[in-house]
Amino acid sequence: MVSRRARRGFGLHSLTVKGTAAERFVGLAVEAGFAGVEFRLDDIAAYTEAGGRLSILARQVKDAGLTVIRIAFPVGWQGSEGHDRQVRVDGIRQTLDAAIELEALTIGSPIATRNLDPRRASADLQELAALAAAVNIPLSMEFLGFAERWRDIRSAWALVQEAGQDNVHLLLDTFHLYRGESDLQDLQVVPASRIALVHVNDAPARPPRELQDTDRVLPGHGGLPLRTMLEAIHAHGYRGWYSLEVMGPSVWDRDPLQVVREGAATLQSALKGILDTLDRPEGR
Repeated sequence: MVSRRARRGFGLHSLTVKGTAAERFVGLAVEAGFAGVEFRLDDIAAYTEAGGRLSILARQVKDAGLTVIRIAFPVGWQGSEGHDRQVRVDGIRQTLDAAIELEALTIGSPIATRNLDPRRASADLQELAALAAAVNIPLSMEFLGFAERWRDIRSAWALVQEAGQDNVHLLLDTFHLYRGESDLQDLQVVPASRIALVHVNDAPARPPRELQDTDRVLPGHGGLPLRTMLEAIHAHGYRGWYSLEVMGPSVWDRDPLQVVREGAATLQSALKGILDTLDRPEGR
């Protein structure tokens, strides 16, 4: 059943309720009023290994009136070699297959966190873009604020430009914008149309380099300058999805239904005033 309370442009990332089975995750998203969901390749693998069929999951998602915004695969494919590279490429192909079945808007992963040769990182990104372009699926690449080289808006966009592929977009995450000390003025170098998605979360008000991934909390429960970041992204012209992605004990040690209900409310509060001018993102 489609939730009458579905919030336009609001997504829920599966990591927020880590360990929840895919079918239950879809149900939680509907119950809390989200309009879209994000899966990880690990979620898809666990579902199929347990005997699930993607065609059935796709039907559940469609009947619920949800959009699959993104399917993520693990970091580490850039710079990989030999057998490890083959395993990772196989995982990317599995992600693409799942994206086709679930009609996902995009697939993606974090950009390399270690200090690779930029030429190698760019070549690997070109290879990935070609795989995705062959099935007409855009890429959404996320920079991580603790990465050695590509950790902010300017450096990540420079890598995307070096790769020179029009189907490669950036994913912005409020935690990583703060953790990597991005200058919001650098949004000006990124066309709004090349921002695929925005992850929204919060964290304690500590110096950026003291924060860890699992310090994240629900929007408004921390001390990040969320409003400043979200208003800057909106003012830049972005009108796409905003997805709740929180990880760590602040959410994982709680009842998942309570987490998603409270998460939806805090996301709505964080986007108050901005939400009113969202354009509903269209499917690909």
